[in-house]
Amino acid sequence: MNREESIELSLKMLAAIWGDATGYVFLPILHRGKPWDEGPAFHWPTGKAYVEQHVRDHWNSGVVQYFTPGVYSSPNRAAKNLLTRDRLWADLDSNDGRHPPTPADVNPAPAFLWRTSPGNHQAVWVLSSSLADPGVWLGTNKALTDKLGGDPHGQSGSKVLRIPGSWHHKDPRKPLRGRVIRARRSMVTDPATLPVVAAQTLTEVDVADVIDGPRSGRPVPGKVRWQSNAPDGPRHVVLGRLIAYLLDNGHTPADCFHALRGSVVDKWDDDTRLAQDIARAVSRRTR
Repeated sequence: MNREESIELSLKMLAAIWGDATGYVFLPILHRGKPWDEGPAFHWPTGKAYVEQHVRDHWNSGVVQYFTPGVYSSPNRAAKNLLTRDRLWADLDSNDGRHPPTPADVNPAPAFLWRTSPGNHQAVWVLSSSLADPGVWLGTNKALTDKLGGDPHGQSGSKVLRIPGSWHHKDPRKPLRGRVIRARRSMVTDPATLPVVAAQTLTEVDVADVIDGPRSGRPVPGKVRWQSNAPDGPRHVVLGRLIAYLLDNGHTPADCFHALRGSVVDKWDDDTRLAQDIARAVSRRTR
């Protein structure tokens, strides 16, 4: 398959995944060694030509291309704005030493399945009816991810996945092109056959709630100030520990963000990524 054929297949996959929904989609990129580039919001389907040009412009530029499998009601990639709750997705990378299922073992079978790198896949399911309640949608997406042994960070309503068939640049010396395995837009899954967790116990904290949410006014404990300047261990471990410590002591997610932003443990140098880490930590504690 030549360059043009592979691009055309990827664009057809994106169009089929987004379907007939009208709203906003996102195509972030990540260039090795540079901050996350969220890029603009593209209106779908009126902005189809801009989406196609964006994909083409970055196809062989050495960046990792992502997309939102969901369509959103506003130009803000937030879970609360997710319109397409008749789609589920999972990031089937290896997790905690477990081997994710091979494509033939994925049950229920997804409508869209693609390989991102050897042994790693991503998938989207099309449902016969929409899961209107956000908690039910999140609980179902979580249960599906858990059942398949996928990446637990892949269940969010604001999740991005790699563009099917695009290049993988984790090792810049050996770039790999992803491979489309299945694309059947007509395939639908009955939501009643899916595993579901207690949706009423699930909450999903939005990045905006972390960055712009209410502040408690509590002083930052000295323990946090010291560790955020001289971490005792790997940064991601210390970051998680400090978030938990602040939450345990009555601080809000916004407190966590402003206390840790720009510190040594803020490994991202990117407000959105730090806020996502905090949001995930809060969501895990509220289940």
